[in-house]
Amino acid sequence: MKRFILVASLLFIWSTIITAQQCENPKAWYNSYNEIYFDNELPKDTIVKYKILDKQMAVTQSIDGKHFIIDLDPKYNLAARTAHTVLLHEMCHIETWNEKEEHGYQWIGCMKRLEKMNAYDNIWIDAYSKKLKTIQ
Repeated sequence: MKRFILVASLLFIWSTIITAQQCENPKAWYNSYNEIYFDNELPKDTIVKYKILDKQMAVTQSIDGKHFIIDLDPKYNLAARTAHTVLLHEMCHIETWNEKEEHGYQWIGCMKRLEKMNAYDNIWIDAYSKKLKTIQ
């Protein structure tokens, strides 16, 4: 039994190391998504980094209402697909920062706009663009 627990623990640690490397440089992805989905209207100097958080996948904080920090918790964002989806979620928070309700109508509108732009399909479905062309 101890051997099984040791092997399972080692496999978990190894898979964590491998999958965590799939989403390197989240700031580069922020810049890319800002250009593609937000017309470069979000602040370019936003800091995007991994940080251990307390039971949250991510947190966006404002420095002064114009500059932001996005912290992604590495333990909840192991897979690149998760990290990319969470990053888009947080980018909608920046776009709707002055909205009183955390997930209010403006934020929901931002998330729905991303959905209409197929932002999630390109993350969730491997080679989505190529497969879409073959379906049509």
